Amino acid sequence: MQCARICGIVLISSSFLFLCLIFSCPELKFQNTSCTSMNTPCCNQIYYPVCDIVNPHQMFLSPCHFGCINQTIINNNSNTILYSSCRCAKNIIVSETACRFRQIPCKVIFALTLLGATLLVFFTAFVQVPMLQVFLHSVPIYDQNMALALRQCIVRVLGQTSGPLLFGYVFDQACLVWLTDCYARRTCKVYDNRRMGLSMALSGFSIRFMSGIACGIVYIKWKSLRPNQIVTTSNTQHTSTDGSIDRNQHHEITRF
Repeated sequence: MQCARICGIVLISSSFLFLCLIFSCPELKFQNTSCTSMNTPCCNQIYYPVCDIVNPHQMFLSPCHFGCINQTIINNNSNTILYSSCRCAKNIIVSETACRFRQIPCKVIFALTLLGATLLVFFTAFVQVPMLQVFLHSVPIYDQNMALALRQCIVRVLGQTSGPLLFGYVFDQACLVWLTDCYARRTCKVYDNRRMGLSMALSGFSIRFMSGIACGIVYIKWKSLRPNQIVTTSNTQHTSTDGSIDRNQHHEITRF
């Protein structure tokens, strides 16, 4: 009974750590105009973000999307490349080094995410043995082998088989820029960090919170039972009030 209470407390409390994934780094959005849309069919396989050197908040997928035809290389420490004579806007020079997405400070968010992930891994490992005890005490002795086999089957089918497919679908839905190679294989280059973080946070929080609620239900159910109604599953034997000995269909002692 104590194991069920521990599982419920740990799972419910650790589920809120998933909500830390809601916080994401600020990111720039690509500028889409009618001119850049016209150039997209010719530049569909090019991904080289550039920004306006005067207004770095204006970011484009590539100089090709912006219609730039001139390229100037400045020989300095970073070998800056400037693109000019752009068809989508006159008198505008774009460059890859002007983009501010390289300078966005995300150290605090990264540290919080790393700390939350470490705590989640710790609590996940910590609760494994209590959950196994709860599982074994929830079924009769003669059904424990079948129950363990069924549990492993469910974990393999629903967790390790459908889990990657579900996470892959979530990642694909958060993709902003797709590139297709010569073999018609698509690769995502840019993700919507906020949408992906929100999807991962809600899915992880809901699943772990429901697991904690299930352990809480087991704890309340066990607490409502009388001591002589609890079936033992270990070498510990409980003595009933009438002093009788109960045996199951396999002649195993279940209660004294």
